[in-house]
Amino acid sequence: MRYLFTCLLLLTITLGLSQFIYSQTKPNIVVILTDDQGYADISFNPHHPSEVLTPHMDSLAEEGIFFSQAYTSGNTCSPTRAGLMTGRYQHRAGIYDSGEGGSGLPLDETIFPQYLKPEGYVCGAFGKWHLGLTPEYNAVSRGFDEFYGFMGRGAHDYYDLDDPDSPLYRGLEKISDSGYLTNLLTAEAVDFIKRHKAEPFFCYLAYNAVHSPAQAPAEDVADFNTGDPTRDILMAMLRHLDKGVGDVVRTLKEEGLWDNTLLIFLTDNGGASSMSANNSPLRDYKQTNWEGGIRTPFVLSWPAKYTGGRTIKTPIISLDILPTVLDAVGVAEPTEKPFDGKSILPLLTGESEELHEKLFWSKGGEEGEWAVRYGKWKLVAIKDKLELFDLDADISETTNLASTYPDTMDMMTIAFENWLDEMAEPKETSSKRWSPAIQAGQLMTLYDGLYYNGKTQSLNQEGVYNSVDLSGIGTNAARSMVLATGYDAAIFSEDSLSGGDMLLTSGIPYLGSFDKMLSSLVLYPEGAMDVAITDISASLSQETTSKTMDGDLKTYWDVASKGAWIKYSLCRVIGLKGIKIAFKRGHVRVAYFDLDVSVDGANWTPVITGGESSGTQTSPELFSFPEIPARYIRITGYGNSDNSQNHYTEVEFVYEEGISSESRIEAEDYSGAQGVRKIISDDCGGFLAIDLANSSYADYDISIASASTYKLDIRMKILQEGDLDIKADNTTVATVSTGPGMVDGKWHTFSSEVGLPGGDFTLSLQNAQAGNESRFEINWFELNTATSVEYLQEKRISSVYLYPNPCFEALHISSGYDMEMIRILDAGGRLVMEYKNAGVNFAIQTGTLMSGIYFLQIRSREGLQYLKFIKT
Repeated sequence: MRYLFTCLLLLTITLGLSQFIYSQTKPNIVVILTDDQGYADISFNPHHPSEVLTPHMDSLAEEGIFFSQAYTSGNTCSPTRAGLMTGRYQHRAGIYDSGEGGSGLPLDETIFPQYLKPEGYVCGAFGKWHLGLTPEYNAVSRGFDEFYGFMGRGAHDYYDLDDPDSPLYRGLEKISDSGYLTNLLTAEAVDFIKRHKAEPFFCYLAYNAVHSPAQAPAEDVADFNTGDPTRDILMAMLRHLDKGVGDVVRTLKEEGLWDNTLLIFLTDNGGASSMSANNSPLRDYKQTNWEGGIRTPFVLSWPAKYTGGRTIKTPIISLDILPTVLDAVGVAEPTEKPFDGKSILPLLTGESEELHEKLFWSKGGEEGEWAVRYGKWKLVAIKDKLELFDLDADISETTNLASTYPDTMDMMTIAFENWLDEMAEPKETSSKRWSPAIQAGQLMTLYDGLYYNGKTQSLNQEGVYNSVDLSGIGTNAARSMVLATGYDAAIFSEDSLSGGDMLLTSGIPYLGSFDKMLSSLVLYPEGAMDVAITDISASLSQETTSKTMDGDLKTYWDVASKGAWIKYSLCRVIGLKGIKIAFKRGHVRVAYFDLDVSVDGANWTPVITGGESSGTQTSPELFSFPEIPARYIRITGYGNSDNSQNHYTEVEFVYEEGISSESRIEAEDYSGAQGVRKIISDDCGGFLAIDLANSSYADYDISIASASTYKLDIRMKILQEGDLDIKADNTTVATVSTGPGMVDGKWHTFSSEVGLPGGDFTLSLQNAQAGNESRFEINWFELNTATSVEYLQEKRISSVYLYPNPCFEALHISSGYDMEMIRILDAGGRLVMEYKNAGVNFAIQTGTLMSGIYFLQIRSREGLQYLKFIKT
């Protein structure tokens, strides 16, 4: 008995001494980051499919502490890595997407080695870096003692390890290697641990598995038969990934390091649909802010300090990893650039049950996708569509509760806007806030403010927009168009418009030189391309060709193949004088290309051979040449100074304004009653020009269902001032007067309200002067319905209350006065519903309305007012 007591006493002393030693020794740090691993592609998730088997990851989760509501700060690879390395929202460094992160984490950002090396740590990074491509961004240049892996982009071949376009590195040196990359990364990490077991170390093991390409040893793939060949390969890739995690854990245990190692395991974002990943029970995939894009399986293990085998439900984020490590090591958090992340150690001891009040995500303005997590609530925005979910009851985000809890949605929206105010603008091409693009020929609706050049023009105290400089708005626009709506009526004074600009609204009226609300609109600003594009084709990646003409510098046609081409087919021959091309990352690399044109699509003429971009800008670059007839335009790319990628974000054509000389139609001079019809629109939707001199006129066959008042816009170049008569079946319905100040060689758009008969009739545009007293060139005209706007008060009437707003089945309206008339208008200003003598309380059944933004026009004794509501 005495012997047994002695043994137990020695064992107790040994364990106590062990705990004392661990309490006095800095822990080793291991962070294992997997790539694009599905939330259910790990078998300790009860929703995993039967083919998923990850015993080593399961063991880690069972022995450690699993966080069931853990998130990554990005929904793609590089943004998450930037946030993880800095402990700060990557948006503070201007990183909103993988391109921005992959081009380089700013060098003034402090990452793990700068904190840990002064504490005696040796630091090694293994695998996918994805935080910069040039030497100054290499992991070793950023403070790591060792680096084995690749610097970017997001994907890397698992077998071709001697590719000069995507090299492997050991430290700063490019190397070649052979084998299966996942296994090589594991071997490097294991070797690092063994070599540095006598000193505290930080091992950052960032696997590129299971990111595309889908590659795995054939003998492993043969073991799976899911019915989906891609998923079979994914499962084989996952097998090697799981084995790698097991090898690292086993090495730590064999070397006696396991108990005093703080190990964190997570994936960088949700699984990718292109790889047939499974994110059950979460919604959607990587690249989205749904739970399936940002929730991660997160495990922490530190046996010497914290008991494992438990689950913590408190929401955490990958930004918390660096603050947690510094807390474990005993390093004070920085004050000059504070962390957004927080140490999660208090959650492990029970000192706290909460960590973050709110969490935020954003892909930047051009994408218009952002999200907020607040307690059980999750708000997801995709441009102007907002959806609210109760994650405690609805982890799969299936039931939108925005209409039920509008105050919660508003509060979270305001919180996001305040957070975004603190973030930097994106490093490359977009604004951090989304606003609808203003493009030639496109009807757009803005709301809650006048947006221009990515900024919001606020109301002054009188409820009137301050003076607005409208120059430069729109795509290729010298003359500007702004479409504005708001919760209150948009009030503009005439002196807020700069000369030559045109201000139009959609959805609500405004005060000023016009008094009409348009239901539809087509505008082709001066300098914009009038010719129609009938087709865009390409040798590869056909599905993204339209992104080169969407007015968005953040979207692009992307092909990694030298000699790949993209071809634009126009509706007619033009006199091409130049081309503008915007290149992705054009400010840091030179792109190589050829340009050829054709009139018939069969015989091609070289225009630019061996073309090169400047390498200094991301905005469109102009390449000019002597005018040449062209109907088909082909760009052939030969990669860039970094690799074989061809990235074209925007393409524009420069040619004789309006039309080429070959398409011009000259109207004959007629002084009598007889006329000749001249059609402006050609057979493929383009616009020609017609020259009206003396008493010439052009006739157009028009068919209208019923007599009504219409808005007629005419685009003309005034060669000699005078009057233009607009006639319907030879009856003058309006006259457009021009003055000498308009004889400036520019195109002007004139608007008139005309009463037109129903049925079939002839619409004539006729020079009202005889002789040579006036002359006009007419480029196009557009007819639209017009709605007269009655007197509009400058300030919103406060006696009307709407609830709920947003609404779903019904919208209730309460007014201090009898409502004589209620109209519902859609975002384009079209009448949807109308009610008379509605009293002071009225309910509108909105269940049949499509989701979107609507406006109420309400008349009462206080006057006429406009209110906005949202149908969910």
